[in-house]
Amino acid sequence: ALARTGRAFDLIFADPPYGQGDHIRVLSAVDAGRLLAEGGLLILEQGADESVAEHMGRLSLLRERRYGAARICFYARQEVQE
Repeated sequence: ALARTGRAFDLIFADPPYGQGDHIRVLSAVDAGRLLAEGGLLILEQGADESVAEHMGRLSLLRERRYGAARICFYARQEVQE
């Protein structure tokens, strides 16, 4: 729904359900919809035991921290050089 607005956001928080692979779907949707503005930050919470995607399209992992059963990942948009 957000992709249809044509807007890009400076800050996105996402906390999908753990253990269902939804964190990958969130990354893919944010990238495909170009929802994160250049210089923006995506903060994604996922299960600590779920795999961490270092890259998803134009999104790159900046850092990640584990807190008990949760992992917080910070992503930024990287422009592709042509």
